[in-house]
Amino acid sequence: MGKGFVGSGKSPKNKFIQPVKSVIGKKNHKQANKLKLAKNHLSTSLLLRLADTPTGRRRYALGQHGGKKSEQKRLKGEHGISVTGDTHESEHTVGFEPLNQTSGDKRGATPRATSLEKNAPAYQEVKHLHRNHIGTGSSNEADGSGMNSSGYRTAQRNAIEASDVSSAVQLNQLAYAFDPNFKTTMQSEEGQAASNSYGQMVASMNDLTYAKFDQNVTVPVDAKQRAEMVLARHAAISGQFPNLELENEVRRHFGVPEYDPDAMDTSD
Repeated sequence: MGKGFVGSGKSPKNKFIQPVKSVIGKKNHKQANKLKLAKNHLSTSLLLRLADTPTGRRRYALGQHGGKKSEQKRLKGEHGISVTGDTHESEHTVGFEPLNQTSGDKRGATPRATSLEKNAPAYQEVKHLHRNHIGTGSSNEADGSGMNSSGYRTAQRNAIEASDVSSAVQLNQLAYAFDPNFKTTMQSEEGQAASNSYGQMVASMNDLTYAKFDQNVTVPVDAKQRAEMVLARHAAISGQFPNLELENEVRRHFGVPEYDPDAMDTSD
């Protein structure tokens, strides 16, 4: 792991949540570990979900764009609120444009383009936040993260071509981290449902398919990348680099070896 990260270009020892950490998190593990654990447990239980497998007539998994209606129904049942297109929208954590680059197909114009979009990882984000995201529509003006729409999509494409799906998803969350309404909205029931949905998407993400000229390329997403994505959402919400206890909690959930900052570590 650890290609094309945003920020200074210097990778910390454990290489987790690079884009969010390099801009927001100014603390290393020893400093962050002094923070109260309760602060770092914001939304963690919602983010740690179990993978979904479609059954019966359901063609798409929860966590894929094509499964959004089933996901909205699940969230309504768990949170007791209305979850529809009026309250939430599908957030493609790797946008259709980066997935579809070089194919020559327009969105929805061919079975291939439709398949790319419907099988893509997506979750239900609060509507007004999604509308303000740099990946929604086209804007030449940079947001708080320093990216404009074109730069954001180019960075995502570069990441997935390097088989680094985690960094592409983290860039998506980085843009939310700089929305001044994001943190407050995440405390609402609608925001909690969005984080629940994000966690479901991550848990169900085993690979990612993108177009490369006339062929499709599928790259794997392993447990370590899934752990990184969960920690990135947490950091975006809290504005803090997760401490060691939280990181290892997430690692354990996904079956990733715990991180020991005092041990020699050349693999992470």
